[in-house]
Amino acid sequence: MKIEIVCECEINQIWKEKNRFVLQDSAGKQFFADKVILACGGKASPKLGGTELGYQLAKQQKHTIYPLYPCLTGMICDEKGFSMLKGVRAECMVQLWNQKHFICDYKGEVQFNDYGVSGYPIMQISSKLKHSKDHFLILDVVPNMSESKLKEMLYQRKKKYANFSVEIFLNGLIHKKLAMFHLQQVFQKLDISLKMVTSKQIIELCSRLKYWTVPVSQMQNWDNVQVTGGGVSLKEIDCHTFESNHTKGLYIVGEMLDVVGKCGGFNLHWAFGSGMVAGEQAAKSF
Repeated sequence: MKIEIVCECEINQIWKEKNRFVLQDSAGKQFFADKVILACGGKASPKLGGTELGYQLAKQQKHTIYPLYPCLTGMICDEKGFSMLKGVRAECMVQLWNQKHFICDYKGEVQFNDYGVSGYPIMQISSKLKHSKDHFLILDVVPNMSESKLKEMLYQRKKKYANFSVEIFLNGLIHKKLAMFHLQQVFQKLDISLKMVTSKQIIELCSRLKYWTVPVSQMQNWDNVQVTGGGVSLKEIDCHTFESNHTKGLYIVGEMLDVVGKCGGFNLHWAFGSGMVAGEQAAKSF
């Protein structure tokens, strides 16, 4: 079979004349095809080739395009003092909430940055966050210890190290920078002795460590996003062949579709798998 490969050619228009497709590039050159597979990827990581071109081509064929949103990315948080946590990694249970409604949670290593948070659980949760308005995270920075056990430990430390300063209160429990951040929020001054710590302050500290509420102001920009959410409606695609229900002979696959998988190669698998099925079905239909 003779196959022609054309590189450095951006198709920006597509239409159908009788039983064949006409594809036109930005220079006005036209190509003709019996079958077309749109495998253009998404908007994520524009420096690596991410673009909205595929969605524009699908829209020309009357497809519904759901609003695009960033997935598998970090979150910019509205929390003072995050700059002191830059570079810290900590095992956390992370919950995503919308006002008073729980959405999802993931456990794993969170990476703190001066702008906010990233890491495995944050990237997983980001796929559930189509917009940042009125959303917040609840971080448990001691996920392997119950609140009652944590409270008991702090009372024991207060008694055992009564003449030491508050600065050592969380030694060995969490990362030192993370400990200083939370201790400063509760005690302001860290040179006071542990014997001066009140029960109210211990309860407040426990609450911060187990239910640290962090408002999400926005997602990272598209340069730092791995996957695009939104895209072509699945209702308009044959789920067995990936052929368009609007235009016979047109197939749409991968990230262009309104599908988002978890971290761990699932999105790559979806892209490769849907592309293979569409290619096989397009070839069989001749």
